Amino acid sequence: MTVDPSIIVAVVGAAALVIGTTITATFTRRSHRDTNLRADLSELRERLDASDRRLAASERRERIRDDYIHQLRSLLDEAGEDVPPWPEGLTTA
Repeated sequence: MTVDPSIIVAVVGAAALVIGTTITATFTRRSHRDTNLRADLSELRERLDASDRRLAASERRERIRDDYIHQLRSLLDEAGEDVPPWPEGLTTA
């Protein structure tokens, strides 16, 4: 039994086509996944930067508020007024 060489060429060609298509599809999926991961990472970095800015602004307001409270307490003390005790949450770390 002999096999026609054109059939062998056709089978090898079809196999190469299937393998090539599979490899291309795999790389395309990976490329899309990488693109999505990069976009997610970029979004997370932006959110982290926004959180850092909000935290810094909050800490700045807290320092300003604390300075103001200390000034008011000092003025009350200098005027001989009773200075109310610190709230419990502000006296412990």
